Amino acid sequence: MSQINFLATKEDLLPVLSLVEAALPLRYTLTGNFEDDRIEAFTSSAQIADIGTASSPRSAGSATYLITPVSQVVNVRTIAGAGGKTRYLVDQLTNADSGILAPAGKWQEAIVAGYFSTVSDTEISKQLMKLFRSGFRKHFKKAGEFWVGPEAYAAAELGTRLTQSADSPSKFDISIQ
Repeated sequence: MSQINFLATKEDLLPVLSLVEAALPLRYTLTGNFEDDRIEAFTSSAQIADIGTASSPRSAGSATYLITPVSQVVNVRTIAGAGGKTRYLVDQLTNADSGILAPAGKWQEAIVAGYFSTVSDTEISKQLMKLFRSGFRKHFKKAGEFWVGPEAYAAAELGTRLTQSADSPSKFDISIQ
């Protein structure tokens, strides 16, 4: 598994994602376990209204997107849910040529860490990882194992918490020093 950890706001993320999209047109498909087969997908990061805003105080609880080339069909798995109702799953299990983007971002008085990862070693997954790495290197600063966007960095200098969980004590925050 390859993963890039980052701290970013919407304004930090959009230039990186635009750079990746210019090299390889992408589809962003909301991941998860759904009650119906109407799956939310976007062909541009700019279409995702809440990108860069965490939907949970923790990285693990925020929205994630399956990243695939726009020309690729996204496979949706079905399983029998409670009471025999069909559930629809979007994940990497049946989408090898993909990555996962968990943008996280602003949460109250903190910026929650996000990540881009892939569990696959297909050529397309490797290409996605290379493009994302290049975008983060070009637009972000490195702080330990995290890439920090310009707005997130400036916010941290003014006292905003950079964290993987806004629920955890500040002693576990991510330092830009």
